[in-house]
Amino acid sequence: MTDYSALRAAAATLGVPLSAEAIERFARFAEILREWNARLNLTAIDDLTAIERLHFIDALVGLRAIPSEQGPRVIDVGTGGGLPGLALRIARPDIRLTLLDATAKKARYLEVVRDELGLGSSPVDDESPAGILGDGAVDRGNPVEILVGRAEDLGRDPRYRESWDVALARALAPMPVLVELCLPLVRIGGRVIAWKKRDQDDELQVSGRAVSILGGRRLPIVSADLAELPADRALFVVAKERPTPKGYPRLPGVPKKMPLV
Repeated sequence: MTDYSALRAAAATLGVPLSAEAIERFARFAEILREWNARLNLTAIDDLTAIERLHFIDALVGLRAIPSEQGPRVIDVGTGGGLPGLALRIARPDIRLTLLDATAKKARYLEVVRDELGLGSSPVDDESPAGILGDGAVDRGNPVEILVGRAEDLGRDPRYRESWDVALARALAPMPVLVELCLPLVRIGGRVIAWKKRDQDDELQVSGRAVSILGGRRLPIVSADLAELPADRALFVVAKERPTPKGYPRLPGVPKKMPLV
């Protein structure tokens, strides 16, 4: 068991102290992640202390790169187990979060997490459990949206193209591929935030052509230094300065097979 003291300390360092309600949400999130992991292979990290540090605290480092303005629209691309998006949404309830994953089974898991944590919009039946936090804690005003699909398709769809302020990418793809999947989803003035390791600086360099073609500009690397994390973590950030050309993203699978390098 863990008392989530490391998570509390890290959040305080990041300027977002966590309430008892937020800690309760994180604890339940960890339980559901472990329960579903046996079925869906969501993560290789299954120990509660490791989940706290290597998933939750690692996710919260993204607070250093997300704009501080109220209510940013954020999409977590290839979210898998719901990270980093859900962790950031618990810490910053003003974030208007969309979770995107290509697998319907994972989307079902995400729905369970969302509803159990009280981050959904569905009315709670009086005769049914209201999630771990009770009926009053269900967040109907800012529900988490879940989409099933490929980033390539979403980025070509006029309903979604250039709609978000921030795109999150954690363990998604090498940078040249990642920016083609994410930059088309972000509005001009928005940004892509990618969780990487410091020894992948060369990956950032070879992404320069893709970033330029897709309308972006690389920003300085954001430090992920926290006492609770390994020393090799960093955030690579790309700002969206121009519209992404209509031909991008390319069809599903093409960015991975033929990256823009």
